[in-house]
Amino acid sequence: TEIKGCFYHFNRCLWRKAKEIPLKTSVERRHEAISAGLALIPPDQLNEGWKYILQWSPCTETIIKFNEYFKKQWLDNKLLSNMWNCEGEEPKNPTLPRLLHFLKKDDQYYSIYESNKDFNITKKCRDRAENDEKIKRAVGALKDNNVTVGHCLEIVSPFAY
Repeated sequence: TEIKGCFYHFNRCLWRKAKEIPLKTSVERRHEAISAGLALIPPDQLNEGWKYILQWSPCTETIIKFNEYFKKQWLDNKLLSNMWNCEGEEPKNPTLPRLLHFLKKDDQYYSIYESNKDFNITKKCRDRAENDEKIKRAVGALKDNNVTVGHCLEIVSPFAY
């Protein structure tokens, strides 16, 4: 049995650490998001991705602390190093939009919300599906050598939040 991590919980760990350090500026928060993007690229590209992140990371005390944490906790930790990468994984637990998608098939449930114009299930589902598709396209382009690992990280990092 192979145990895989969850992108949401991985991302949340990074967010909590960024808050603790604290990473405050938009540049520092962007650095955290790009680091979270490592979980979405193929495992054989992680070293190259980490090198890209280090090459372009700001040289501040807080970023250095965050990089040390990330390396020690996620890259060098033998227990976690194979668990946190989520590339190609379908979520085991449904996200709220996915759950609502299945629930809306039940006419009785859906009709309650259909009358409420502020509640738009389909837009939320559509947005999540579009984001998932963008991630798949970016990782596919990386696997086909059409983009660099750095470019792929730049593409997927906005979806870290």
